[in-house]
Amino acid sequence: MVKKYKCQICETADFKYKCSACQVLYCSVPCYKVHKGISPSASSLPIAPSGSVPSPTPTADVSQTGHDAVRASETLRPLSSLRWPPEPERSMFVDPLTRDDPKPLDNEQYLAIATSSKIRSMLREQPRLPLLLRSLDSISSSFARERALELILDVATGRAEPVQLENGEYMNDDDFKLMREFAEEVENAVRRPGDLGLVWEGPTTT
Repeated sequence: MVKKYKCQICETADFKYKCSACQVLYCSVPCYKVHKGISPSASSLPIAPSGSVPSPTPTADVSQTGHDAVRASETLRPLSSLRWPPEPERSMFVDPLTRDDPKPLDNEQYLAIATSSKIRSMLREQPRLPLLLRSLDSISSSFARERALELILDVATGRAEPVQLENGEYMNDDDFKLMREFAEEVENAVRRPGDLGLVWEGPTTT
């Protein structure tokens, strides 16, 4: 018996279609319009007339060939369930002294992270990655968390304490490599033209 998966927009009805742009599962035109309003990839598609859905993929086809969409529905929350943080206020005037300082992400950048196919693939295929992220997020001191990030990204100066995981282990070299790959994909998702960022080439030796 084929398992029925729920619409990732309303989370109540069984899904009937998947978005041709980002593979999100949905059940109806109203849910598609909600998805179109929050997804930049879907917003480039035309809204279908009432009673029809753009580029639908029937359930029978998904059960046979849409294995990626099925796996995603098992592990990923629908975008409509995310609690978006308040948008930071943007000043009309740019201070040249702070122009290149790190700034809070806006909702468009959070959405870019949530819909990145590479980030989704990493979270699905690397079972240790959620543990690493939770452990980093659980560090209570913002200073200690920043030092741990510097160590992970190989930009720490001076002596840095080992990063302990919530299961009692410590991050190893493979964990650092995985976290750097994840950080690179996050930066690729949110970086805009002209933004500064980390140089991801490996360290050079002299």
